[in-house]
Amino acid sequence: MLGHLKPQLCRLPSSARRQYRQLYCSLCYSLRRQFGLPASLLVSHEMTLSLAACSGEWETVDADCGCPARLFCRSRPVVLHDGIDRAARYSLLLAWLKLHDWESDSGSRWARALRRRLDPAVAPILAELSAETRAFIDTYLGLVRDPAGGFAPLRESSGLLAQYLFQELVQQATTAGPTLRRIIRLTGELLPVADALLDVRRDRDSGQANPVLEAMKAGGLSLAAAFGALRQDYETLAADILSLSQTPGLPQDFTAILQQSLRRLDIQIRREEDALLGRAAPDNGQRRRKPKEDKRDWCDCCDCGDCCDCIQCLPNRVCSPCRHSGDSHHGDGCGHCCACDSTCCHGGSCDSGCCDGCGCD
Repeated sequence: MLGHLKPQLCRLPSSARRQYRQLYCSLCYSLRRQFGLPASLLVSHEMTLSLAACSGEWETVDADCGCPARLFCRSRPVVLHDGIDRAARYSLLLAWLKLHDWESDSGSRWARALRRRLDPAVAPILAELSAETRAFIDTYLGLVRDPAGGFAPLRESSGLLAQYLFQELVQQATTAGPTLRRIIRLTGELLPVADALLDVRRDRDSGQANPVLEAMKAGGLSLAAAFGALRQDYETLAADILSLSQTPGLPQDFTAILQQSLRRLDIQIRREEDALLGRAAPDNGQRRRKPKEDKRDWCDCCDCGDCCDCIQCLPNRVCSPCRHSGDSHHGDGCGHCCACDSTCCHGGSCDSGCCDGCGCD
């Protein structure tokens, strides 16, 4: 599963949660049908978001498919449409472009080998794109291979790439107006900024390029100042996206998914900043490694990775017992710890059926 813009499903309204799961599983199914089982690892969260923005107009066909995360012992509802298949191909294309980035940045033999493995599958995808989009992808790859201009051109190009692929995806969809296209472009710009903020420690340890580290070298800034400057860029972009998302007439489920994805991403960046700068994280009793005997529950708590990362699930049997009026209730492993009106889950308060601090964020 690729991409940072992933919602915390247990915080979404039921209709948005259902749509996201269905579109996500539909992308996975289409990738498997077109490119084989390993391609299911390349589902793009950003492409799922794009589908939520435009698929409402499509006349889709309902179907069921086996879920690879459940060893095909459980079926999932999916929808079939040419647009879903296009989105699956663009997910593969985005993975291929990301491998180019990794290869150029680190010289990784693994990235080069995998990118070459994808080359034959990507060639027909590029051929089906418009001449304008293909020309832009060539320009984008040139920036990736030789980023002499710095981070700003790459960030802008990432936004344009998202815009071009969204245009290819929606084609003549009437709902994809200028506001929606602007949101997609700004989201494309936001992602490399978020990626840089989340990867500072890893890039520092591996010696790879990162705009935060480059700002420290070029401007003599402290780590906190350099991180804070890039974080300000992130917050400006996020605020613009959130403002646009409140425009009347946008698909409601798309808006809910987008806003929740941004909230989750902001939490991740704040945690990374705390860890990078040595700040103490809030001690809510949740961040503990699962005991060895609980590994089965640890894995069962997440369904295809679309609720929370397994390392963030609750410490005691998926969701710790929640006590209210003397009764003990177990959650469903996806943040729904209990539906109470007082306290639960290590003394946290309930928020729309989810206990605060449960760790599924």
